[in-house]
Amino acid sequence: MSTTSSAASRSPWLSKGLVSVFDYAAASNSRAAVVLLLICLLGFLPGISQIPPLDRDEAYFAQATKQMIETGDYVDIRYQEDVRYRKPVGIYWLQASVVNVASALGRPNARTSIWLYRLPSLIGAIGAVLATYWCALAFISRRGAVLAALMLMSSSILGVEARLAKTDAALLFTVVAAMAVLARVYLAPRRGDVQPGFGQLAIFWTALAVGILIKGPMILMVVGLAAATLVVLDRSARWLLALRPIWGLPWLLILVLPWFIAIYARVGLNWHHAAWTGPNPWRVTTRNTMGMALVRKVPAPRAAGVCCRRHPVGRRRIERPTKTTRLLFIVRRDPRQRLTLDDGGACREHREI
Repeated sequence: MSTTSSAASRSPWLSKGLVSVFDYAAASNSRAAVVLLLICLLGFLPGISQIPPLDRDEAYFAQATKQMIETGDYVDIRYQEDVRYRKPVGIYWLQASVVNVASALGRPNARTSIWLYRLPSLIGAIGAVLATYWCALAFISRRGAVLAALMLMSSSILGVEARLAKTDAALLFTVVAAMAVLARVYLAPRRGDVQPGFGQLAIFWTALAVGILIKGPMILMVVGLAAATLVVLDRSARWLLALRPIWGLPWLLILVLPWFIAIYARVGLNWHHAAWTGPNPWRVTTRNTMGMALVRKVPAPRAAGVCCRRHPVGRRRIERPTKTTRLLFIVRRDPRQRLTLDDGGACREHREI
């Protein structure tokens, strides 16, 4: 009885405390930013230096950045002796900047400390949460915007990406920042508000440029599809002129083109060929109940179909494609199925009974 009554007495206090923190955060934009920053640090920092490299791509990114620092070549991207052009140079520059700063400050073993390579992802995840708050302010109240940011922060996938030295967290930051400005540009004339000024437009075009340098055209697909949808629905594209593309596009090209020109001058069109046909690890999803389970990205003309054979016990072995069969596309509809790679490199799909 005493234990139950004690828990019941603490519950209102805890609930009231959480409400007080939420009310404090929603009182002003500066308070909201501080509270969200502290919550992100509490949620994302644990384990960032203790967890070893778990994701295969994380080890590739970190090793390629380390080689870039050791050789002093910040144009060509290499993993050991192989070229690595499947992603542009943006994330490597960000990781190299952090490691170089840590080395300059006297941090021992900076080049072999994986948590330093993860800091751009941590900053990107925190930036994505803050950018979500800023983006949501264009649609809802401050309390709703704080709640939206907290919902993103609490997502498990963002917590994972914040602790991996990869591109996704940083890319998310750029996408959300660009969408926040795009939303304000679109809504301003419909609400009678003043159009975003030079600072916000600079954020938009800079976010596009950084996103391109991080993961190629992915950010253009997200932002461009949203803008194209609004243009089709409104049957007018005049509102896009408020983005000031006359000076915005040249600024984007100034930021993006130098590396592409440099890598073209170094290896010609080989970097583009390697980006599509070079070595690429097999990628396996874990618990996707419907959709693409295993894909190897290659040019469409070289793609082939599914290679699989059924076993009578409900277990299918999917053979590794040959040189001419370069695409493996599987649609899984049963959540009890899972994919694993055996020691021989072949992919096995198991059905849990």
